[in-house]
Amino acid sequence: MMRWLAAATFFAWTASAPALAQGQLVDLELVLAVDVSSSVDAGEYELQMSGIAAAFRHPDVLMAIEASTVDGIAVTVLQWSDAKAQAVLVEWTRIANAADAARFSERIRNSPRVISGGSTAIGAAIYYALAQIQNNAFDGGRRTIDVSGDGRNNSGPPPWLIHEEVEKRGVTVNGLAIANEQPFVDIYYEESVVSGESAFVMRAEDYEDFERAMAEKLIREIGLPLSDWQSPSRPLFACKFHACPPRPERLL
Repeated sequence: MMRWLAAATFFAWTASAPALAQGQLVDLELVLAVDVSSSVDAGEYELQMSGIAAAFRHPDVLMAIEASTVDGIAVTVLQWSDAKAQAVLVEWTRIANAADAARFSERIRNSPRVISGGSTAIGAAIYYALAQIQNNAFDGGRRTIDVSGDGRNNSGPPPWLIHEEVEKRGVTVNGLAIANEQPFVDIYYEESVVSGESAFVMRAEDYEDFERAMAEKLIREIGLPLSDWQSPSRPLFACKFHACPPRPERLL
C-alpha cells in the first residue's frame, strides 16, 4: 500500500508543479543515478566513482561534448538505495570542454559515499532524478536519466509505474546494468526500467567493466559526430538490444 501512496504523492506533486523559467541552454541535461544499495560494497562503489570520473576524461566523450550544437551539457550525479534514500553527490554542472570535464571528473573521484546499504528502489530513484531535472537552472534540448545498478527493484514503486509520466515530460530513462550477481539483470532493465524515445540499456559484465560501459554509454547519450561512427578502426560499443540504432553505412 505504501508504494502506491508514494507514487500517488509524486504524481500529485508533478501535476501541480509550476512551469519553470527558461534556464541556460545546453544540448543535454543528464542525471547519473548510481546504485549504493546493500549489494554494492566499498570496492564496488569506488569502481563506479572511478569509472564515471575516467569516462569524463575519455577522448571520445570529450569529442562528443565539444561537438554539442548549443553550449555543452549539464550533468548531476546522485546516489540511491531504498525508497527514502537518495542524495545528490555532485550538483548540476555545465560541461562544455575538456577543462570543464576534468574539473567535474575530480569532483566525482573525490566524492564520499553518503548512503550505505538499503534495498533497491529503482522507481523511487527515477522519481528523485526527475525532480532534479524539474528544478535545475538549465534548459536542455534533451533530458536523460541514467540509472546504473546490479539488481531488480525490491522496494518502493516499480519503475514501470513512472514510464508514462517520464515520457510525458520529454525525459528518457537509460540503464547501465551491472551483471556481476544477476546475469540477466540487463533484460530486466530493458523490460522494466528504461523508457522514452531511443532508450537503451548498456551492460557491464561486472564492476571492473563499469568504466568501459559508462564511457560507451556517455558517447551514445551525448552524441558523437557521424565521421567517428564511420571509422572502422574505432568501434564504440556492441549493442545487445532492439533499441540500439543501426550503425550508419560507411561513406565511400
